[in-house]
Amino acid sequence: MASATLFSRATNIKATPALVSTQSGLRNRPTFRISLKPAGRVQLTTHSQRKPRALRSVQVASSADSSTSSGSGTDPLKAVYVPKDLKEDVKVRLVGHFKSDWLDAANVKSFASILFMFFASISPAISFGALLSVATGNAIGAVEVIVATAVSGVIYAMFSGQPLTIIGSTGPVVTYTAILYGLAAQMGIPFLTFYAWVGLWSAAILFVCAVTGASNSIKYITRFTDEIFSGLIAVIFIYESIKFLVVQNLMNPLVTPGTALLSALLGVLTYTVAKATADFKTSKWGGKTLRAVVGDFGPLIAVATGSCFAFFVFPHIALQKLALPATLATTTGRPWITSLAASPQVIFGSLIPATIGVILLFLDQNITVRIVNNPDYGLKKPVGYHLDMLVLSLLIAVQSLLGLPWMVASTAPSIIHLRSLQTLQKNSTTGAEEIVDVKEQRVTALASNALIGCSILLIPLLKNIPIAVLSGLFLHLGIQTAKGNQFIERIGLLLVDPAQRTLYMPKYLAQVEERVWIKFTLIQMASFWVLWTVKESKQFGIAFPLVILAFVPLRYAFKEWFEKKDLERIDPFEMA
Repeated sequence: MASATLFSRATNIKATPALVSTQSGLRNRPTFRISLKPAGRVQLTTHSQRKPRALRSVQVASSADSSTSSGSGTDPLKAVYVPKDLKEDVKVRLVGHFKSDWLDAANVKSFASILFMFFASISPAISFGALLSVATGNAIGAVEVIVATAVSGVIYAMFSGQPLTIIGSTGPVVTYTAILYGLAAQMGIPFLTFYAWVGLWSAAILFVCAVTGASNSIKYITRFTDEIFSGLIAVIFIYESIKFLVVQNLMNPLVTPGTALLSALLGVLTYTVAKATADFKTSKWGGKTLRAVVGDFGPLIAVATGSCFAFFVFPHIALQKLALPATLATTTGRPWITSLAASPQVIFGSLIPATIGVILLFLDQNITVRIVNNPDYGLKKPVGYHLDMLVLSLLIAVQSLLGLPWMVASTAPSIIHLRSLQTLQKNSTTGAEEIVDVKEQRVTALASNALIGCSILLIPLLKNIPIAVLSGLFLHLGIQTAKGNQFIERIGLLLVDPAQRTLYMPKYLAQVEERVWIKFTLIQMASFWVLWTVKESKQFGIAFPLVILAFVPLRYAFKEWFEKKDLERIDPFEMA
């Protein structure tokens, strides 16, 4: 932090404070606020003196987009009252960068990302759709998930504050929906009616959070919670993939040996090809253009390889394929609009589970978006947490009325999406990969979700994709999500021979005593175990969002267990 106070001999000089900023400097350079006060007192304050990056409302748009927001100089938002934080998000992120958000997608990398994210998003959509179908008695199934993913994803990409975030069904939300189904069955009330009222209450509360700037509270959450939550998502992806390949095939006596072995082989083959193409992107082989194309289209190559191998080499072995609807209709044939007819007890009683659900949706959304906004990923455009929450609240209200699954920021696809848009190069000195550019735009998320909506037109082709192939891609996504998670990296470090740990020690641990970071990691591991146990519990599963929330005060108790200098290195307040 730095500030300077300058005095001149001039008197009675007045000026309106102004913020000087550029697009390239929004995240990486200090900016200054200059105030000329009476009696010649000039106050110069650096950018770092103001509130943390996570909550900052950037004051001006970049010069590249100034033409979009200037116009006649009038503020279109003045016609109606809009809360300050939300207004800044709309002016600076949505309007201020509207032009570049579309033009920056005019490149091969973005096109490759669209195809990649189609498969990366449709795989969990179908998988979670299958889980929801079982958990809700077919009230919500793959059809509903595909429709919600496509429509909500397109709208979110167009109007959100962070369009690189991918929204979709997530493991925690699927778990919570299953819990709501159980509660409705116990109370003897129609599930979809109960679900609709819980969703409407949740949407209303999230709307209030958006207009009151409640997302500012995300500053109290540190890497400790972020890493546990991100680790949970990665484990869910890996767990569901292995569960299908091993438990539901290799260990299932009802599955023929040929089908079981081929399913496992396809999963391993798809994962291997996806990983190999990703590694090839930063290798020394081939030209730069070839490496970029192979790396960007890697997941598509992996899915095509696995599917063709099964279709041409083993056409006589029956495999479980994608189950997609022939027409656009609900899973059970029910009307799309959910009936809201219910007793006052059900209507107002739904507020109780809605309050708990809001905690999950609020944390799931904000933690994922903040992970995407992490300064380590090299993004330059401003953030828009309040705008994100506003769009999310409106989408959840509509989804609840239609009996569709709630869409929220999905950690694994969001991180994969972000990485698919990065240009990397290896540092010639350290050998480490460095981010040199990120294509920040709205087109890739919009187009990939539009393709998911159009997938019904590709049914003849998609129906030939074995579930085992998508499970291999699922495994790849989970492992990719785990990369860069310092919590998981420290667990791996615990498995290394103590005599050789210094060879693999990351920089941020170089000045931290071994016993300190081991103690910190063990606390995280215990916290993760509690979260997973509660999530899987039939009796207490509904309370697992409260467990995530409890990590916040737990982290603040660390000041009694760790020295400040150690926490600043292991768990700093630095997330964007």
